[in-house]
Amino acid sequence: MIKRRHLQAKKSVLVEVNSRYVFHDLCEYCQQFGHVKYAIHYRIKNEKEVFIFEFENSEVVKNLLTQCSHPEDDEIVPVHSHLLLYGSEALNHDSSCQSLFESVNPPTQAEILRDLLEARNISEQMIKLHLSEQLSDLGSRLRFLICSQLEEALSGMFPNCQVLPFGSSVNGFGKNFCDLDMLLSLNTVQNNPTSRLKFQTKKAYANDRMQTQRTLETVGDILQNFLPGIVQVQRILQARVPILKFHHIPTGIYCDLSISNKNGVLMSKLLYMCSELDPHIQPLMYTIRKWARENHLTHDVPGRWISNFSLSLMVLFFLQARSQPLLLPLMDLVCIAGKSDKTLPDDMEYISQKGLKHPPSEKTEDLEILLKEFFLFYEKFNFKERGLSLTTGHSMVKPDYSPLYIENPLEQELNVSKNVSSEEMERFSTCVRTALWKLELNNIKNSDDLWGILKLFDPKAAENQSNPQTVKGFQVSALFNSKNGVNDSSTLTNKDGLNSFLYRNSKPRTVTRGFTLKLFGNKKKKIRTKEIMNKIHKN
Repeated sequence: MIKRRHLQAKKSVLVEVNSRYVFHDLCEYCQQFGHVKYAIHYRIKNEKEVFIFEFENSEVVKNLLTQCSHPEDDEIVPVHSHLLLYGSEALNHDSSCQSLFESVNPPTQAEILRDLLEARNISEQMIKLHLSEQLSDLGSRLRFLICSQLEEALSGMFPNCQVLPFGSSVNGFGKNFCDLDMLLSLNTVQNNPTSRLKFQTKKAYANDRMQTQRTLETVGDILQNFLPGIVQVQRILQARVPILKFHHIPTGIYCDLSISNKNGVLMSKLLYMCSELDPHIQPLMYTIRKWARENHLTHDVPGRWISNFSLSLMVLFFLQARSQPLLLPLMDLVCIAGKSDKTLPDDMEYISQKGLKHPPSEKTEDLEILLKEFFLFYEKFNFKERGLSLTTGHSMVKPDYSPLYIENPLEQELNVSKNVSSEEMERFSTCVRTALWKLELNNIKNSDDLWGILKLFDPKAAENQSNPQTVKGFQVSALFNSKNGVNDSSTLTNKDGLNSFLYRNSKPRTVTRGFTLKLFGNKKKKIRTKEIMNKIHKN
């Protein structure tokens, strides 16, 4: 898939226009240089009108670029790229290019909501959600065009350099408007044993990290000063993995560029191949990832919460570990692909060429049942003692005390979820229980209200869980007003001068021993507090 998209980008140009109605004139002009195979129109933020033209081969693009000219302005940097402007306003609606033209805009949230409400059951809702949110053909083309633009900018000094996308853009689970993660590979050494001529070169830094930082710093200057369409370049060089962040205006995409993250590319290939093994995997993944995002379990920025990558591995592990597996352990898939040495990282290049194979499933699974099984599986999972291993397809004894342990398939001594805090795992468990409860109560279609998976995404239900540090206060006397404990839908004020209990929302409507108690300095009040706590524990 990556090779096909990369070649597609080499044969394409991106043209910004004043109006979409110039398409026919523009198309006929481009046809002078070679056959136009395909054309897509899109709009950025209701402002910029843009076309992508794909030609029959890359030689046509080279010929076209040699005939382009720079704007008549003294204050420009005269670079060559696949990003072009077309300023003509002549109109010609009678054109042979009409059949090539396709205008593409992703569905709005209102359109997605209407489709999900009109679905017949939860399984159909999950399929419609997947189709509406998955990364479109246009989204893939735009991302590979950015990679191609960077490659061309650096190809003068590094003719064999590669800019490889990874992450959500290529792993089969991306959505429209997701950020683009890229790996810059400059280490392609040209070897010719029969040649007596060698290139003159400079010595690299002895420290690999320092070499990475200096390279990214220089590349950042090139992007900021010379490449059209790239703005807001940020050099984050002191991070664990140094990166460049920037915004690509012609596509509207925010980008991250790194150098030392080859395993990210390999893992993206592995996830993509897994996503293609069974038709149930992608709809299930999109539903669970949206549930996590709407309940604030995952975020766009790194932190102490579960990442989308960790959540994706949790979904795949569930499909391996359920009573009737939909996905084989990774080591078994490697063996089926033709390798038997069982060293997954070393085999990834071979696997990416041959592809993964999976025995056909004898039973057609229901997506609604799979969704409920996912929540049931992790409601009962022993996160305190066990970790997840996709390599073997079984849980493992945790080698450390991390709240969540997911073995990295490519570096099996590492935990990909080491960042996750215990508070976030408590929130995850709470949201899992709540999701099961909602699915049981709202699994029947209701045209007048949210139902099915829409209840899982209800923002009102997520508000109380949006901040893991949020606490609520209530009077001690209120603990005994109900046999079931505290009604957490209201906040009571303190009237009698006693300190209130502070609690985390770990179990809805249930008083637990996890409450944090503020003790007064007064000895009598301390004794009274202990008596109250003893009553709570007895009840």
